[in-house]
Amino acid sequence: MSQIPIVQLDVNLSETKHAKLLVYENDDPEVLSDNFCDKYKLSDDKRNYLRELIEEKINQFIIKKATLI
Repeated sequence: MSQIPIVQLDVNLSETKHAKLLVYENDDPEVLSDNFCDKYKLSDDKRNYLRELIEEKINQFIIKKATLI
């Protein structure tokens, strides 16, 4: 059974370039942001921002999931 992403982030790489980042419930925000930023050669500031955003989205999902049980 394949996992369904909890959120899809559309990341602006430049004014004309964009990339999609799929986030899954069990993803490690640090690993995910590191891999994404390495792939697209993004700065450490963007790496930190992206990691925090991923953490926030995963936490929001977990809280929402817990309230549905």
